[in-house]
Amino acid sequence: MKRLWAAVSLLIVSILFSAIELYLVDVNQENFTYMIKEIEDYYSIKEYKYAYDLCIKTEQNWKNSETKLKTFLLHSEINNISDSISEIKDSIKNEDKKTFYSVCQKTKRQLLSMKESELPNFENIL
Repeated sequence: MKRLWAAVSLLIVSILFSAIELYLVDVNQENFTYMIKEIEDYYSIKEYKYAYDLCIKTEQNWKNSETKLKTFLLHSEINNISDSISEIKDSIKNEDKKTFYSVCQKTKRQLLSMKESELPNFENIL
């Protein structure tokens, strides 16, 4: 009977950690996608200073979230997103419109891919 309780306890702990991971990844994906869209909005109306300032804030927030996300996700995924956010900042500074929009789209796809890779669906389980 003790083995059954130990197994059930481990199952509950595993489910709890999985739920925390899903929540953390989902919230971060939504927040950072929203922030990138705001940066794009400022950039599109040629408010480069506001876009740049928001990008710096986004980069700082991402660095704060990195440690939590690296607990659950592949470090290379997190590092790629960090690099992309830095690229967005550089393209704003250089006022390179083409690069800016392509990097923003790439970063949003990376964030979505990060979220989708952690969803409990058939593909991810196998």
